[in-house]
Amino acid sequence: MLTDFVELSDTLPKRALAVVAAQTRCPDTKAKLAALEADYDTAVAGKRLSLLDLLEQHPAAELSLDCLVELSPAIAPRFYSIASSPLDDPHIADLIVGTMAAPAWSGLGEHRGFASGYMQHVAPGDQVFGYI
Repeated sequence: MLTDFVELSDTLPKRALAVVAAQTRCPDTKAKLAALEADYDTAVAGKRLSLLDLLEQHPAAELSLDCLVELSPAIAPRFYSIASSPLDDPHIADLIVGTMAAPAWSGLGEHRGFASGYMQHVAPGDQVFGYI
């Protein structure tokens, strides 16, 4: 459900570190979260560390589901180029979509484009909901 409504791979907002630290009981993890907050520009923003990355790196960190949703921005619309003409068929639009797969800046695995990754698996003739 979350993958359909919130951006789980966006860079962790600085305020999230304080929220996670406040809910975390482990003193060692609290100290590590405080260090990340102090070095936010380099350790978090510079590496595009996401909230999920943070929780994976610090398994003792605690965060309620409602706070996870609150700290994660809503999925933003994606924009694509239409590669067909309505003169050919006014009911069909062909899209140009570039897919992305690259090492994550955080150094944790691979980053894949959210919408382009989805579109990569759409077959010709499938319906995709959107607006023009």
